Amino acid sequence: MNKELQKLLLQQQEQISFYKPIKDEFSFYKDIQSGNPEILLGKMDTASTSGMGVLSKNHLRNLKYHLIILTAMISRFCIEGGMNIEIAYKMSSIFIRRIDTAHNEKTLSKIKKQVITDYTKSMHDIVTRKSVSLHVSKAMDYIQKHLPEISGTGSIAKDQNISTDYLSKLFKKETGMTLAQYVLFQKCEMAKYMLINSNVSCTEISSFLGFASCSHFISRFKLLNNITPAQYRKKMVSKLFLIK
Repeated sequence: MNKELQKLLLQQQEQISFYKPIKDEFSFYKDIQSGNPEILLGKMDTASTSGMGVLSKNHLRNLKYHLIILTAMISRFCIEGGMNIEIAYKMSSIFIRRIDTAHNEKTLSKIKKQVITDYTKSMHDIVTRKSVSLHVSKAMDYIQKHLPEISGTGSIAKDQNISTDYLSKLFKKETGMTLAQYVLFQKCEMAKYMLINSNVSCTEISSFLGFASCSHFISRFKLLNNITPAQYRKKMVSKLFLIK
């Protein structure tokens, strides 16, 4: 796969006259790298090949090649911006597999939107962490590393030898969310990832993430997302894989 990507990138450079101006392309990648949420408001489809080099005479394959290049470039910019290398490459691999199995242009358009959205949101979270205090940043790191085993907020404060009350007030002031709300939000985000990228049941997910019961997990997930885990899985899998 790496050799194939290098070959495609070389072909892209050789056909540079067919592409958007370098400045615009670089600005696009930098916006994702900086986690700029405004980029998610723009049009992110693959409906047109205007301005794109021809890497294959087959229209669908040409779109796939360009989307693979886009994904590879975004992951590299995000790594430079501070994203964990393993996470960036893992995300890239997942998307490239989806691109490879896509059967039509509409599906590729959906995948492209998801690539841009997921990387931008991840980078936004990373950039946000850099702008908060050391205590809050450390709390976020602790939550990320120990998310499944966290059942309350006491262990988060204990990790830094500070009081739970002090950390909670500081966290609320700097992020707008309480510690408990942030933990729940992150657990639901991990649940979303598991729902889309695995076949494990809601019961298994709720147990893994430390919810009191499957029904508790479902109610908390629905409270944040206005949809049950099962409905979310069906909706997202349909969007990503079953579009005809």
